[in-house]
Amino acid sequence: MKDALQTIFGLLGGLAVFIFGMNMMSECLQKVAGEKMKKILSLLTKNRNFSQ
Repeated sequence: MKDALQTIFGLLGGLAVFIFGMNMMSECLQKVAGEKMKKILSLLTKNRNFSQ
């Protein structure tokens, strides 16, 4: 029973650290490349009116 609890808490702790790290990385990437990425995406996804 003790080993099972230790394994479960280890897995949950590892998952929590992983999710926290992914969240931190996402926030930092948005801060670093936020405005430049928005400009690039807006240029690439402009709505072009194709009239015939």
